[in-house]
Amino acid sequence: MAKNKLIALLLLALGVSGFINLTLLKRQVILEQKLADAKANNAGTARLVALPNGTSEDANTLLSASEPQRNTGHNEQPTSQHKHPVTTDDSLYSDNQQVNLMIAKAQQFFNSYRFSQAVDLYASINDLQPQTAEQLKHNWLAECQTMIEQNRLNIASDFIDAMLHLQPFEYHSSLLQLTLWQKQGRDLQVLQRLIDLELNEFDAERKQALSSHIDRVYHHWSARVIDRQNWRLLIEQTERLLAQRGLQIDYIVNLVNGYLQLDDAHTALSYLQQIEYLADAQTQYQQLQQRIEQRLRGNEGIPLIADRDHLLVDTTINNALSTRLMIDTGASLTVISERTYAQLTRHTEIPAHREMMIRTASGEVEAFSIIVEQFAIGPWQVRDLEVVVMPLTNMTKTDGLLGMNFLRQFVFNIDQQQDLLFLQAK
Repeated sequence: MAKNKLIALLLLALGVSGFINLTLLKRQVILEQKLADAKANNAGTARLVALPNGTSEDANTLLSASEPQRNTGHNEQPTSQHKHPVTTDDSLYSDNQQVNLMIAKAQQFFNSYRFSQAVDLYASINDLQPQTAEQLKHNWLAECQTMIEQNRLNIASDFIDAMLHLQPFEYHSSLLQLTLWQKQGRDLQVLQRLIDLELNEFDAERKQALSSHIDRVYHHWSARVIDRQNWRLLIEQTERLLAQRGLQIDYIVNLVNGYLQLDDAHTALSYLQQIEYLADAQTQYQQLQQRIEQRLRGNEGIPLIADRDHLLVDTTINNALSTRLMIDTGASLTVISERTYAQLTRHTEIPAHREMMIRTASGEVEAFSIIVEQFAIGPWQVRDLEVVVMPLTNMTKTDGLLGMNFLRQFVFNIDQQQDLLFLQAK
């Protein structure tokens, strides 16, 4: 009986001793921290030592595809809002005195921004008590999130770099890094880092969240690049994404548009063929295919017929009547003869649009205009074109004049040496 009482008294003494040791340890940490803060105040350096509650595990709360406020973090100033009283997370401590000492020391290193030493101790704690280490990391990530919100970006960056040096693809640290980079305006690095994380993530839910973020960030980034008309940058980065992530309709559309803007229709066509049979891309495919065909034909040039000092070109009106007109860049409107108008209205009536007087070398001539639904030269066409109808008795080899109201719809060039007309969409 006496022996049992002795054992009970010994256990009680050990418990009291452990509690006293832990209390003294906490007090030592608080005292050391106060001394460190006082020293930092004298040196003009701010300390952030509080441990706010939890961080979000949802990538959607830590990343935003919208463009954030940009701040490089180089002008961090010590202010009172960065000061917090030291708090201690009692749930981190246990009856393992060795681990308790490591936790206290790791927290002390963190509070004094000695992040490499803090992370080294975290790794040792993780070997002994993984759950405790996870909670410690959870607290530090919350601290880091607060630093970013306060624009203390250099300090936050140092901590994130230390964590990722230990665990290069750790999910939550990586998300904080992306938040930081977005705030600094490092869009391309954000995009590339997201892709690296997606490739190295095995959790299906997280992988899907990362994929959605990549799509959103790319959409906003490419819209800004297109707005600045930086086609080479758009092509370079999009080709890299295509190689890393595989076929994406948005990537192909941007590549086709980019190469068309650089007058490389053949490369644009080679990319467009990759989505030819995708059901979701048929509308975009057909529109881009038409643009490429027009560009390719335009690059080949439309043959002209030389007639002394004049150049003639074959045209089509309303997909029915073929005509041959003389190019006249001095004429504001396109003109056809009364005979051509009679042929055009043989089966379909086209009412007069307006009456006018046309000044010619022989004096003024009465005329009127019509609106033709379609007027084309090769693959290039204009809809609802105003055409003047007037007598052209002196013109025997042509049916009228091709005026600027057609030509100015395009970027055009007349090669008089090779008798070719080049048209391009504006």
